Amino acid sequence: ISDGICSDDDQLTITVTSEIEAIGGTDRSVCNSEVNLNATRPEFGYGYWTSLTGDVQIDDTSRAFTRVIGLNFGNNTFLWTVVNGTCRDYAEVNIFRRDSLECLPKIQLPTAFSPNFDGSNDYLVIKGLEEYPDNEIVVYNRWGQNVYTQKSYRNDWYGTDNEGYPLSDGTYFVIVKVNFINKVYNTYIDLRR
Repeated sequence: ISDGICSDDDQLTITVTSEIEAIGGTDRSVCNSEVNLNATRPEFGYGYWTSLTGDVQIDDTSRAFTRVIGLNFGNNTFLWTVVNGTCRDYAEVNIFRRDSLECLPKIQLPTAFSPNFDGSNDYLVIKGLEEYPDNEIVVYNRWGQNVYTQKSYRNDWYGTDNEGYPLSDGTYFVIVKVNFINKVYNTYIDLRR
């Protein structure tokens, strides 16, 4: 600054910070070959997805929320990049695709049912078994006699013996064989009409 007689100078530093943060979402484990990525959209600038795994298809790489098709078994890594001018930030998201056998439903055996046709618990329903049609159920009475056997059981037993006669109230022992996963389940069943 000068008025012609005196002069003075000063220095002024202007710093502009545009701090950005990439938030890519949470890591997770899935059973399917597709998943939705869900990043947080940047307030300023733009973001985009890239796959660090390879052969997967991202529907729209420029959208924070987008679908991915063709996940590989095992770990799939995605990078959410946020750009604002010359500033960049990155966030990795890992999606682990589990093996098919790990994703099959669990078998849940009940311990009682009441085949009296009142509309409640009339059939022996084994949850998860409908996904395994190659199965067999064997029911024994308390003396160890086979009273009921059915291959490809469809949750339709209402407490009858092998000849179709109603079994008396009591405790029975059930063995369920699921051939696809090579497992055998055992339980007791309290049958009350």
